[in-house]
Amino acid sequence: MDNRLDWDPELQVYRVNLDAIEYRSISVAVVRSVAVLEDTSPTALQPLQKSIDPDALDDLLRQTDEDTRECRIHFRYQGYSIRVIADSEIRLSPSGNTETIAASGR
Repeated sequence: MDNRLDWDPELQVYRVNLDAIEYRSISVAVVRSVAVLEDTSPTALQPLQKSIDPDALDDLLRQTDEDTRECRIHFRYQGYSIRVIADSEIRLSPSGNTETIAASGR
């Protein structure tokens, strides 16, 4: 598994480029990224569906029209603020981080 988690010191977030990962499921990428950050197995984490509907999250990536590609989703999972930018990246911010990761959609 290669999640390519990069720390962005300016934004104070971990970033996962969706084009650079080996799988095309946002929900799997979120769970695996948090597992890497927590140094644990994905199966040791609480189910993602306790925070967000994984199927709906994955549907974001399947959309191809211009309006949907600008969609952003924000939710909390396992002590992280997660921001998914539909066609480009996932940002993970530790819970103590004060960065504003407001959800927006166009």
